Amino acid sequence: MKTNLSIGSWNIQGLGGKLEDDYFLSSLKYDINILMETWKGADSSTNIVNFNYVQKSRKKKLRSKRYSGGIIVYYKSTLHKGISEVLNVTKSDNRLWLKLDKFFFGLKKDIYVCACYIPPLSSTYFNDDFILLENEISKLSSKGNILIIGDLNARVSNHLDFISDENNIHDDLLNLLPDDYLGDSHIYRNSLDKVLNPHGKQLIDLCIASRLRILNGRFVGDLFGNVTCYKHNGSSTVDYALSDMDLMSSIEYFYIGEPTYLSDHVPISVILKCNICHTEHKSHKNFTQIGVKYRWENTSRDKMIEVLGKILLNNKLEILKTHSLNKLFQELTRQLLI
Repeated sequence: MKTNLSIGSWNIQGLGGKLEDDYFLSSLKYDINILMETWKGADSSTNIVNFNYVQKSRKKKLRSKRYSGGIIVYYKSTLHKGISEVLNVTKSDNRLWLKLDKFFFGLKKDIYVCACYIPPLSSTYFNDDFILLENEISKLSSKGNILIIGDLNARVSNHLDFISDENNIHDDLLNLLPDDYLGDSHIYRNSLDKVLNPHGKQLIDLCIASRLRILNGRFVGDLFGNVTCYKHNGSSTVDYALSDMDLMSSIEYFYIGEPTYLSDHVPISVILKCNICHTEHKSHKNFTQIGVKYRWENTSRDKMIEVLGKILLNNKLEILKTHSLNKLFQELTRQLLI
C-alpha cells in the first residue's frame, strides 16, 4: 500500500540532450514529474523507461531555430489507471490539466492538477493568463480539489493571499455572500523574496478570488519561503504550488530543491496523503493459456451441471473400487498368515 503521492515541477530551460544525462534522469524521482519550458515539439524521443507522459508544445515560428515553451508531464507507468488528461478546459499551450482519480488514489475528491507556465508580462506569449486560469479553475472547482504548480513568473513577497479580517466587512456586503460561504483560513507564510511585481499582484488576486493558498513558505520542507530561481542579477521566488483550502489538510510536505547546473530554476515538489491499494493481476505460473474461447448460452448451465455430475460420479466409483481392492488384499494377507 502506498500512502503518499509526490508531484514535482521544474523549469528545465530546454530538454535537449538532458534525457542522456544520468543526473537529470535521477532527478525525475517523483510519481508525477512536470517539466516546464522543454523547448520540444511532439517528439517520440522523449520516452523514458517506466514512465508514461503527456505533453503540450507551441508551434515553432518560421524563423526560429528551436521551439519555445512546452510542457511534458512524466508519471510512473504503474499509476496510468488513475491519471488522465483533462481536455477542452484550456486552449492555452501554457497550461496542461490532469485529473487524479479519487478511487484509484484513495482520496475524498478527484484532484485537478494544472501544470502551469505563465510567461513574463513582456512576452508575446502572455495572453491574460491569470484571468483565463481563473476561468478554468471555476469550471473544475465544483468537481474536485484544485492544485496549481509551475513557473508563474510572479513575485509575491509575503503579501497575504487571503482576506485578513473578514469580521470588518459591512453587513450590507455580507448579505451578498452565498449561504455556504466559508471564511478564509489565516495560515500565514514566509518569503525570502521581498519583491512584489505585477504578476505577483495578479497571483494574489487570483488566490483571493479562487480561494487558493500558496504552499511556498507554509509547510514543512520550506518554512522560510526559499527562492526558486538564480540568475546573474539576483535570485527570486517565481515557481509556486497553490491549492484550495480543502486540499491543504492532505498536504504533508512542500519542498524547494537545490540549485544545479541543469537550469537556473530549482525543482519544487508537493507530497500528498493518499491511499493507493492496487495490484497488477498476473497469470499464475502453473496455469496454461488454452487459446480457445467459449460462448455461454442458455443451455450451458444444464450442460455444465451434467458434466460435473458425471465427473463426481466417476470419482466416487474410483474411490469404491480402490476401497474394495484394498479390503480384498487385506483379507488375502490375513489368510496367508494363518
